[in-house]
Amino acid sequence: MTKNYKLHYHPNLNLEKETTIELKSVEEVRICPHCGIATSPTFIDGYLIGDNNSYIPPTAYIIFHCPSCSKLYIAKYYIPHNYYITNDMMPYDFTPIFPSCTYPGKHILPEFTENIKQLSPMFVETYRQACYAEENEDTIGLAGLGYRKAIEFLIKDYLIKVDPDNKDKIIKMQLGKCIDKLDEDIQDIAKAATWLGNDEVHYFKKHGDYGIDDMKDFIQCLVADIERYYVKLKAREFVNANDNATK
Repeated sequence: MTKNYKLHYHPNLNLEKETTIELKSVEEVRICPHCGIATSPTFIDGYLIGDNNSYIPPTAYIIFHCPSCSKLYIAKYYIPHNYYITNDMMPYDFTPIFPSCTYPGKHILPEFTENIKQLSPMFVETYRQACYAEENEDTIGLAGLGYRKAIEFLIKDYLIKVDPDNKDKIIKMQLGKCIDKLDEDIQDIAKAATWLGNDEVHYFKKHGDYGIDDMKDFIQCLVADIERYYVKLKAREFVNANDNATK
């Protein structure tokens, strides 16, 4: 969800001159860095910093209150290149602005079920590495690549479990063709996650209205769907083994 926030702004870092700028289409921080719970935080205050003369790009620092744990935290937003500041005005389009990091940067490891850990340990490891990258300001640009790689591990490991005789073929197969081999009702969520992952890899971003948080939502949904099929597969193997034993 995007919100509009009114921020303090000192043009070109002139502390004797202050104005207020309304920053629009700002994506909310979805998960509190303190408690790790997804909430809609309360806006407390914020500052926009930038200096055209010194080529300091505009950056927003916004203070939020978490309604779950009642703690404060700061979110940092880099303003896209198609925004700019001149005097007291800040022209903008309506491309959403996404948070680049939060302070404090407490790391909360994502949890996965034993079924997913057993099915695709490389998915779990790669996904967690991407989370580390996302929380570190120096490596945040690599997070999307990690999530995209994790998607491929998850899908291919699942297909190999379903069709072990074609393991070598699946390993070498393009991800798009692997998705076509998935159960029909989970192909759309797999495509959505992969397309946003591709946006994080390539120079040109096709889906500018979506970001890493959306991709992670799609991945979590994909994980739940694949686990459901994986559990059904385990149940089928169990039943077949017992049927054979009683014959």
